[in-house]
Amino acid sequence: DSDNEYDDPAEKVKEFIIQTNDKITDLCGYKAIGGYICGQNYLNILFLRPNPLVTIKSDIDTYSGIKIITTSPRGKSKSIIVWSSGEISVE
Repeated sequence: DSDNEYDDPAEKVKEFIIQTNDKITDLCGYKAIGGYICGQNYLNILFLRPNPLVTIKSDIDTYSGIKIITTSPRGKSKSIIVWSSGEISVE
């Protein structure tokens, strides 16, 4: 609906389900000044193609990147990093 927010199930293109017992343990928004701000309740990532830029927002701010931290039952953590350029990496 052109508001740059996922707010209707009809807007969903694809859903990714974690296939292991890993859990998302933190959501962090990235600001150029201040770095990562963790403890977010939710983060909205919008890939609006063909535009290569990504919109990343929470309920309180807009970010240039995010970090999704996952933790396995054994306590091993990984971070999924998404930048507003569309780059996605796992650390």
